[in-house]
Amino acid sequence: MPDYSAFGSGYHIIHIVRHTTMPQNTILIISKDINLRETLAFILRSAGYAVTIADRLYKPTRTLDNGEYDLVFLDLKTSHSNEKTLLSKTHQMYPDLPLLILTTKITLDGAIEAVRYGVRDCLLKPADPVLILARVQEILGECETA
Repeated sequence: MPDYSAFGSGYHIIHIVRHTTMPQNTILIISKDINLRETLAFILRSAGYAVTIADRLYKPTRTLDNGEYDLVFLDLKTSHSNEKTLLSKTHQMYPDLPLLILTTKITLDGAIEAVRYGVRDCLLKPADPVLILARVQEILGECETA
């Protein structure tokens, strides 16, 4: 069982319903933090999503080129220029691909800039697993109706 500390104390996943009748959406997680990657992957897989993990921020476009994804999670530490470049390149190469950011802090200017790069939401860490699943379902639902 994964370590849930990346999502804060007090959160316990008792049971996540797996939707086996729905087509399986594919999600890519890009993060340097192994605990966050593995825990987020466990949560999403338990809910029926197909998950791929990329542990290197410097080759995310290669990972994107190797598969088709319905959603990408990015774990961003700061508004570092490499992370802005990653957002920009990802948006240029895959303009319709929804991005969801997990971060420890974000400013209004940072959020506005993120939206320009195709980010659908910025969740503050520690994030509640129930909120994560709800946002993933909403974003994927919006994409299906578009």
